[in-house]
Amino acid sequence: MIDINMMSVIDNWPYKCTAIKGNVAVLEKIGKGTLITVDRDTCPYIDTSTKVLITPEKKLVIKPKAKLPKKYKAKTIDIMKIIKNEVDISISRDLVYFVRDHVETLIGNLAIEASNNATRNGEKRLAPRHWYWLEVPIHGTQTIVREHDDLAKDIKMNDWK
Repeated sequence: MIDINMMSVIDNWPYKCTAIKGNVAVLEKIGKGTLITVDRDTCPYIDTSTKVLITPEKKLVIKPKAKLPKKYKAKTIDIMKIIKNEVDISISRDLVYFVRDHVETLIGNLAIEASNNATRNGEKRLAPRHWYWLEVPIHGTQTIVREHDDLAKDIKMNDWK
């Protein structure tokens, strides 16, 4: 049976066994770095002493790749989903356009300030330590600004197709 650091050949491609978990061998494709998992007792291997490919009688069983869900997506934010998870009332589409524009502006402004912090500190790469953690003050959130409705409609008409 295949063991750690032993070689295998599957579909005319060389693999190296990088781990054993019970009866499952984790194989790394040489030159590509991609991993596959196979049942150990069905995996062909190159005998270290004779340098001959040993093929077990059982048919090779390659396990399907388990796709793990990502915790967060760094490139996209589902604004509607976030708002819906936090409130129990309906949400207008205009609000989502307005919030997207607002968040984009906030991120841009915070990025500029973080860059200034890094530059002042003589650093050339932004890190979490440079970013300002924006808190929402309760006393400033208890107002209704009717002009935001018009601004949201303008954003929707001008910035979205």
